[in-house]
Amino acid sequence: KIGRSWTMKFAIPSFSSQELKRNYLRLNNLMRLSSPKIVANYASGNILELTVGSLWVERPIIIKSFEYAFLDDQWDIAFGEGHQTSGFELPMHFEVNLGGEFLDNHDGTIWNADGTFFDEEIWANITGE
Repeated sequence: KIGRSWTMKFAIPSFSSQELKRNYLRLNNLMRLSSPKIVANYASGNILELTVGSLWVERPIIIKSFEYAFLDDQWDIAFGEGHQTSGFELPMHFEVNLGGEFLDNHDGTIWNADGTFFDEEIWANITGE
């Protein structure tokens, strides 16, 4: 079985008050990208480009699922130098689960058995085969 669906899970830790604030901005922006746009009073999906190392580079995708969870019991309570986050008691570490679908193959063709799903440079110059 093969499909166009992909999932990814990653943790986002914070080790300083500045990093904590930036990470919540990043989480907010990911939630925006995962949410529908309203066009002419209709909800529509966002077509995005996903890069994950050299595995997927600027692949057109849609996000179909977005979840986040707080990790551990570590909360920021006036964390950091000068108590920069005083008044904003926040979980310091969270995990994000994203899922979606690719809109084409790596080679730009529609998803089919003749397509190339990864950059051919990954396996270029294999010796012994």
